[in-house]
Amino acid sequence: MHCFLLRSFEGHRIEVQLSYIVQIYAYPKLQIANGLVEAGVKGVWNDMNEPAVFEIGTFPEDVRHDFDGNPCSHRKGHNVYGMQMARATYNGLKKFLMPNRPFVITRSGYSGMQRYSSVWTGDNTASWEHLWLANIQCQRLSISGVSFAGSDVGGFIGEPDGELYTRWIQLATFHTFFRTHSAGNETKFNQEPWSFGAKYEFIIKNFKVVFHGVPFNCTEAIVDGKSIKLNEKHFAVGMIKFKVEKNFQRIILR
Repeated sequence: MHCFLLRSFEGHRIEVQLSYIVQIYAYPKLQIANGLVEAGVKGVWNDMNEPAVFEIGTFPEDVRHDFDGNPCSHRKGHNVYGMQMARATYNGLKKFLMPNRPFVITRSGYSGMQRYSSVWTGDNTASWEHLWLANIQCQRLSISGVSFAGSDVGGFIGEPDGELYTRWIQLATFHTFFRTHSAGNETKFNQEPWSFGAKYEFIIKNFKVVFHGVPFNCTEAIVDGKSIKLNEKHFAVGMIKFKVEKNFQRIILR
């Protein structure tokens, strides 16, 4: 599943989900990427591209891949599949978006994927444990060379309360890929900063440090696939210093 990002005439973001067509970006004669760019597409989200197969997990291991002229089973090709999809997407967008920078998101990847795409940590839950885990995952991705990374803010599965959502916003401020994403279409829950009452909306709207770091962080994460080493110094911006307690259920601004 892919989600193409467009903007309507009113300026609102529109997400158009299409099936696995991005692989054929590799065939320029079809010019599918060109048509999408002309329609206003600025980025492509490659989702479930492990590839995921409902009720099974992924392709059966005896599915065959060409593997650049070296035929193999899915046992060998599984991990490379998502990265190659991200690469094809990036190359298609790069050709027709110039001089603008391609923006690609992928859920699956392999060593070297940072050259083509950002990544998020997949389906998580609205829990304090997964807030802590998001911090660990993004740091480990970063020191592995995949620095354009983030998590589903607030949790994809379940509904966070205002405290958890606000703390997640504060953490994600220091991740290069920062977005709220949830299965709200299933629960009808509107997981937005204004959904938890005036108190939390005020805190989130006034947490503006994110905007100062976004251009630097994204550029550093993209250019030449260089890694941003996230450590304690990245949690000190201006007069703001985070003290993170072990259970991660309280983040104290001092």
